[in-house]
Amino acid sequence: MINNRSKAVTIIKIAEKSGFSKSTVSLALQHSPKIKKSTRKKILKVARELGYVYNRSAANLRKPHSNLIGLVINDLTNPFFSELAVAIEQELGSSGYVVVLVNTSENIEKQEQVIRSLSEHNVKGVIVCPALGTPNNFIGHVNQYGMAMVTVARPIPHQKCDFISVDGDNSIFLTTEHIIAQGARNLAFVGGEEGNAAFEHRLAGFHRAIKNNQAKVDSFTINPCAINRNAASKVTQSLLATEPQPDGIICYSDLVAFGVYSGIQRCGKRVGIDIAVTGMDNIQGASDVHPSLTTTEVFIEAIGKRAAEVLLKRLSAPEIPFSNYSISAELLIRESSSLSGG
Repeated sequence: MINNRSKAVTIIKIAEKSGFSKSTVSLALQHSPKIKKSTRKKILKVARELGYVYNRSAANLRKPHSNLIGLVINDLTNPFFSELAVAIEQELGSSGYVVVLVNTSENIEKQEQVIRSLSEHNVKGVIVCPALGTPNNFIGHVNQYGMAMVTVARPIPHQKCDFISVDGDNSIFLTTEHIIAQGARNLAFVGGEEGNAAFEHRLAGFHRAIKNNQAKVDSFTINPCAINRNAASKVTQSLLATEPQPDGIICYSDLVAFGVYSGIQRCGKRVGIDIAVTGMDNIQGASDVHPSLTTTEVFIEAIGKRAAEVLLKRLSAPEIPFSNYSISAELLIRESSSLSGG
């Protein structure tokens, strides 16, 4: 029986044929910046001619960490997080890292298991969108595994790590003020789950706008629900079965707003005519629904890029102080927030 392993092309063989030293060949195969491009090009040409295949697993065993970065997302069914994941992967990929993407489905136990598994594969760092209810000691667990960590979108209470935040407070403040300016007097805030820091931040923006416009608001309600279309639709139908019916609905996110649309339509009402509706995030599709959704641009791609940049900076300089970045939101006025029903 022929042993194919005995025919494996080694660094020694490439060095012999190319005329370069073993150390130079090794660095070239790893695309090290220490090697001139012209030298690397010659070595890689020889490697291809000999049929050399770089053994990433073996190389990782010789290092304290691999070139892997973990990306732990709480809910990939939510377009906001899937768009965020793409932006992060593109930025890290351009820096030579391979991203391991994991969806926790808002499950804290799965999140813990994922972090443990990533550490077993010598993952160098992780970017985490924490699951709802993530405990304070989660950061300590990640640190024990020796991985750098950046959190995105949702803060962990008393966290000691880098955090890239979504401008939830100001986003909802802007949409609420806008809806009031359209003449809505009975308001409802829909979506998000209590006990979640992101929910509290957005709710603070809602309350701030109402306080600024007390004379123009007759009533308002807070209606938490799961961040999905079905839950938002059911909450909206319940709201429209009570008095006073809301004529302005400020949504936790665009995904929630899509569910609100469904609930309004099921009750025989019209978005942008009978009831003004706003979202937050400006996910793909927000401008294409009918009527087009008034929302806030939170710059998802910029958030993802910043998260990747912060992690890379942390990896190169572990001792620097922790950072907290928030990218300002911008109001996008479209058809859904008008009140033309009279």
